[in-house]
Amino acid sequence: MTNRSDKRRDDNRSLLKNARTRLDWWKRWMIGLGIALAGSVASVVPFLKGHSLHARFDPVGKCLIGLSMFFLFFFVGAAALTYNFWVYWRNVKEDSQPGGSHPE
Repeated sequence: MTNRSDKRRDDNRSLLKNARTRLDWWKRWMIGLGIALAGSVASVVPFLKGHSLHARFDPVGKCLIGLSMFFLFFFVGAAALTYNFWVYWRNVKEDSQPGGSHPE
């Protein structure tokens, strides 16, 4: 019985480490995409009505709006995956704690 619980604990530690690695990876991607999204949104401002580059809105401003939409799509996806890996990591962490729920 002890070997079985030791094996389960080792498996949980391995799962916990793997889940944390993936969570950290997706966090970095989410932060990078968030910064890129903020930068692309901010770059549209000079092309809006009443600003100095409004005359060039059609060729450049529309492309920047498209780029912002692209970053928004991938930022939301990365945020969703980050949240899912965080929930998974939290559940594996709870199960690996002493006194956690272990189905026998």
